[in-house]
Amino acid sequence: MKKCDECLEIFKWNDDVLTVDDRLFHKECVELIPMGYIAMVNDYPVGEVENDDMACFVLDDGEYLESESE
Repeated sequence: MKKCDECLEIFKWNDDVLTVDDRLFHKECVELIPMGYIAMVNDYPVGEVENDDMACFVLDDGEYLESESE
């Protein structure tokens, strides 16, 4: 019999169960935190970002900017 990895109770019929990295949890034993965005260009996914605040940053240190001598 399968048990919840948090509360260690045996799962019963009709329990709400989540699978996380091959581990099983009751839905009420975990907190779900929505995060992440998929970046799209012309309807093509180019990658994931954690959230809209982290996805954007200001280029102010020159690391990504071309130097004037190039």
